Amino acid sequence: MKSSYKHPYDKKLSFTKTEIKFEIVTLEDNSYHILLPIKIDDTEGDVIIDTGASVSVVDKTIIASETEDNSIHPVSGSINGEITDIEVKTIKKLKIANTTIRNVQVIAMDLQYVNNMYQKQIGRKIIGLIGCDFCITHNVDINFSNNTLTFRKSKKNI
Repeated sequence: MKSSYKHPYDKKLSFTKTEIKFEIVTLEDNSYHILLPIKIDDTEGDVIIDTGASVSVVDKTIIASETEDNSIHPVSGSINGEITDIEVKTIKKLKIANTTIRNVQVIAMDLQYVNNMYQKQIGRKIIGLIGCDFCITHNVDINFSNNTLTFRKSKKNI
């Protein structure tokens, strides 16, 4: 069956390729999570790589309020129902390893529950989730054999 979906990654663009080690953590038996160190604007912490999340999310406490994008009105939900307290924001500078990506659109919401769980279980600060939107846009490869994540970034966004 043919799909009409057009991948946003244009292979004709000039791009940089970044490979970074990630960590797999276990919060409970048979519950694995991929963590990646990251810097969002001036805040350092970990993000969860969540390919089941359709969009990337950042804790609303770390992103500047002046970056709100009022042109988009997302409908958001989780497995437990609708999530209503969300805002579309633009991260001015997202740094993964030695690569900086500018002007990344994300959803800002309260991640206190997630942070409390990770602090209690493994003592880590979670500042966001990298969702499927980022993975598709940056042609992400996740290699569980050597715990690496490879992504590509168009040189026009450097």
